[in-house]
Amino acid sequence: MTIELLPYEEKATAARWWQELEQRTDNTRLTNSWLWTKIWLDHHGHVLHPTFVFGRQDGQIIGATVVVSESYKRKSLPLPITHIYIGTGEYTKYNRILAAPGYEDSFAEAMLQALQRKCRWSELRFDGMDPHDAEVLLRASRKVGLAFEVTSGKAPAFDFRKADEEGHKDVISALSSNTRYNLRRSMRLFVKAYGELSLEWSETPEQAREILEELIELNRVRWNSFNQGGSFDQAYIVSYHKSLIDEVGIWPQGSVILCRVKAGEKTLGCVFHFVAQGHLFFSKSGMLLSEDAKLKPGLVTHLLCMEECKKRSLAAQQQGDVGILIYDFLTGEGSLQYKDSLSNQEGSLESAITERGLLLGLLRSAGNIKRMLKRR
Repeated sequence: MTIELLPYEEKATAARWWQELEQRTDNTRLTNSWLWTKIWLDHHGHVLHPTFVFGRQDGQIIGATVVVSESYKRKSLPLPITHIYIGTGEYTKYNRILAAPGYEDSFAEAMLQALQRKCRWSELRFDGMDPHDAEVLLRASRKVGLAFEVTSGKAPAFDFRKADEEGHKDVISALSSNTRYNLRRSMRLFVKAYGELSLEWSETPEQAREILEELIELNRVRWNSFNQGGSFDQAYIVSYHKSLIDEVGIWPQGSVILCRVKAGEKTLGCVFHFVAQGHLFFSKSGMLLSEDAKLKPGLVTHLLCMEECKKRSLAAQQQGDVGILIYDFLTGEGSLQYKDSLSNQEGSLESAITERGLLLGLLRSAGNIKRMLKRR
């Protein structure tokens, strides 16, 4: 197998090769599709340094992924170091590589060898990787002599099938007694203060963009209260999410869902989701900032959205679609406490890092000596 590295400037060639492989393998995944990759690169390519990686066997493309590189200053080091992410890195959850059946391991092994020989880096890493793809990369790494340090990120989720099998008729009844109490108390207080609860589900791109605008503002206000910029503090991130709405499309024809929950005319929260093969991924949110600990805008917003997912999923299944089977809170984007409260199972996303080079070697050695001296 040969590995070909294409610079970002050859995106047209990369698009053709990637889409040919997708068609030949009948790829239905979202995060390793060309559409997803293209949109991400259109809005992030200028701040990163993307390179396309293709594997070729007997004249055919059998594997594809993208790697991105960044340089940053690390404490205690005089010079910046470069790290390379396999996939779109920390910017996407459930990162996946694209490979023809039977070629996953050989492509991963050849890719890692090529990155070792042809690319300059001090850190090689992947973040938020699908567990299956992470295991493929780790198997390959052992064969080529790379020692990754692996971290598993907790990803709470709600499995609608599991709740049904346990006899729960709705989402709230499948949650703990403490969570049910907090939700019902919060909903009563919101209704008393502002009016009846309602949920708005985006049916059109125009409606989705309008919900996104309020989501961004709520997100900004909340994060500014912690003296932080928020999830949308760069213009290219805003344009990226707008492009996802327009190009990926609204579920069920596409993969994007936006919801807004109100009490009367007061918006409690907005959420941005993706759906692929029955798996919903919670991506971004904007929630009402409240100093009253009894008011739980995040819990209430997600609960109403989950209940709507359940209802719409049943309708989609009657039309022959798989519907929405899992509501995945993923890692990141806020604390895990409220995600745990709304979940009935736990998944994981894998991250790993390996280092090379004299400077990092010396830094590791110094750290080991410091820890050893502390134990004495």
